Amino acid sequence: QNWRPHGSGDWLLLYTVEGAGLLAHGRASATLLPGEAALYPPGEPQDYRTDPETGAWSLRWAHFQPRPHWRAWLRWPRPPDGPARLRVTAPEIRSGLVQALARLVSLARRGWDGTDE
Repeated sequence: QNWRPHGSGDWLLLYTVEGAGLLAHGRASATLLPGEAALYPPGEPQDYRTDPETGAWSLRWAHFQPRPHWRAWLRWPRPPDGPARLRVTAPEIRSGLVQALARLVSLARRGWDGTDE
Protein backbone atom coordinates (compact mmCIF):
# COMPACT_ATOMS: atom_id res chain seq x y z
CA GLN A 1 0.00 0.00 0.00
CA ASN A 2 1.16 3.51 -0.80
CA TRP A 3 -0.47 6.38 1.09
CA ARG A 4 0.72 9.94 0.68
CA PRO A 5 -1.98 12.21 2.14
CA HIS A 6 -0.33 15.29 0.67
CA GLY A 7 0.84 13.66 -2.54
CA SER A 8 4.37 14.27 -3.72
CA GLY A 9 6.24 17.28 -5.04
CA ASP A 10 6.22 15.88 -8.56
CA TRP A 11 3.93 14.09 -11.00
CA LEU A 12 3.34 10.35 -10.66
CA LEU A 13 2.44 8.05 -13.55
CA LEU A 14 1.21 4.51 -12.79
CA TYR A 15 0.69 1.98 -15.60
CA THR A 16 -0.75 -1.51 -15.11
CA VAL A 17 0.97 -4.28 -17.07
CA GLU A 18 -0.82 -7.24 -15.45
CA GLY A 19 -3.14 -7.82 -12.51
CA ALA A 20 -4.94 -4.81 -11.06
CA GLY A 21 -4.39 -1.88 -8.77
CA LEU A 22 -6.88 -0.24 -6.48
CA LEU A 23 -6.91 3.57 -6.39
CA ALA A 24 -8.68 4.98 -3.35
CA HIS A 25 -10.07 8.50 -3.23
CA GLY A 26 -11.93 9.31 -0.04
CA ARG A 27 -14.71 6.75 0.23
CA ALA A 28 -14.60 5.94 -3.49
CA SER A 29 -12.21 3.62 -5.26
CA ALA A 30 -11.40 2.62 -8.81
CA THR A 31 -9.62 -0.38 -10.28
CA LEU A 32 -6.64 0.15 -12.58
CA LEU A 33 -6.63 -2.75 -15.05
CA PRO A 34 -4.01 -3.90 -17.61
CA GLY A 35 -3.45 -1.21 -20.20
CA GLU A 36 -4.69 1.56 -17.91
CA ALA A 37 -2.64 4.45 -16.59
CA ALA A 38 -3.26 6.88 -13.75
CA LEU A 39 -1.70 10.31 -13.38
CA TYR A 40 -1.34 12.19 -10.09
CA PRO A 41 -0.33 15.87 -10.19
CA PRO A 42 1.89 17.34 -7.47
CA GLY A 43 0.16 17.68 -4.12
CA GLU A 44 -2.77 15.37 -4.88
CA PRO A 45 -3.31 12.68 -2.22
CA GLN A 46 -2.08 9.29 -3.39
CA ASP A 47 -3.65 6.12 -2.01
CA TYR A 48 -3.09 3.00 -4.09
CA ARG A 49 -2.41 -0.69 -3.59
CA THR A 50 -2.75 -4.09 -5.21
CA ASP A 51 -6.40 -4.92 -5.79
CA PRO A 52 -7.19 -7.53 -3.10
CA GLU A 53 -9.60 -9.40 -5.41
CA THR A 54 -6.87 -9.87 -8.03
CA GLY A 55 -4.05 -10.37 -5.56
CA ALA A 56 -1.31 -9.27 -7.96
CA TRP A 57 -0.32 -6.01 -9.64
CA SER A 58 2.53 -5.70 -12.10
CA LEU A 59 2.99 -2.03 -12.80
CA ARG A 60 5.46 0.49 -14.14
CA TRP A 61 5.66 3.91 -12.53
CA ALA A 62 7.58 7.12 -12.83
CA HIS A 63 7.85 10.29 -10.75
CA PHE A 64 8.71 13.25 -12.96
CA GLN A 65 8.83 17.00 -13.40
CA PRO A 66 7.37 17.86 -16.81
CA ARG A 67 9.00 20.20 -19.26
CA PRO A 68 6.83 23.23 -20.13
CA HIS A 69 5.94 21.83 -23.56
CA TRP A 70 4.57 18.62 -21.94
CA ARG A 71 1.65 20.42 -20.26
CA ALA A 72 -0.82 19.66 -23.05
CA TRP A 73 0.03 15.94 -22.77
CA LEU A 74 -0.94 15.99 -19.09
CA ARG A 75 -4.57 17.01 -19.67
CA TRP A 76 -6.18 13.62 -19.10
CA PRO A 77 -9.83 12.79 -18.47
CA ARG A 78 -10.55 13.26 -14.80
CA PRO A 79 -13.25 11.11 -13.16
CA PRO A 80 -14.79 12.14 -9.83
CA ASP A 81 -13.40 9.03 -8.09
CA GLY A 82 -9.66 9.65 -8.11
CA PRO A 83 -6.77 10.61 -10.33
CA ALA A 84 -6.87 11.21 -14.06
CA ARG A 85 -6.87 7.96 -16.02
CA LEU A 86 -6.35 6.76 -19.57
CA ARG A 87 -6.83 3.36 -21.21
CA VAL A 88 -4.29 2.28 -23.82
CA THR A 89 -6.04 -0.10 -26.21
CA ALA A 90 -3.58 -0.64 -29.09
CA PRO A 91 -1.25 -3.59 -28.32
CA GLU A 92 1.73 -1.96 -30.06
CA ILE A 93 1.34 1.21 -27.97
CA ARG A 94 1.00 -0.85 -24.78
CA SER A 95 4.19 -2.72 -25.63
CA GLY A 96 6.04 0.49 -26.52
CA LEU A 97 4.92 2.15 -23.30
CA VAL A 98 6.14 -0.75 -21.14
CA GLN A 99 9.48 -0.76 -22.97
CA ALA A 100 9.89 3.01 -22.63
CA LEU A 101 9.16 2.95 -18.90
CA ALA A 102 11.60 0.05 -18.43
CA ARG A 103 14.30 2.07 -20.24
CA LEU A 104 13.60 5.06 -17.99
CA VAL A 105 14.10 2.95 -14.87
CA SER A 106 17.26 1.37 -16.26
CA LEU A 107 18.82 4.72 -17.17
CA ALA A 108 17.84 6.36 -13.87
CA ARG A 109 19.48 3.54 -11.91
CA ARG A 110 22.79 4.05 -13.70
CA GLY A 111 23.23 7.49 -12.13
CA TRP A 112 24.92 8.97 -15.20
CA ASP A 113 25.04 12.71 -15.78
CA GLY A 114 21.91 13.69 -17.63
CA THR A 115 19.78 10.73 -16.55
CA ASP A 116 17.31 13.15 -14.97
CA GLU A 117 16.53 14.30 -18.49
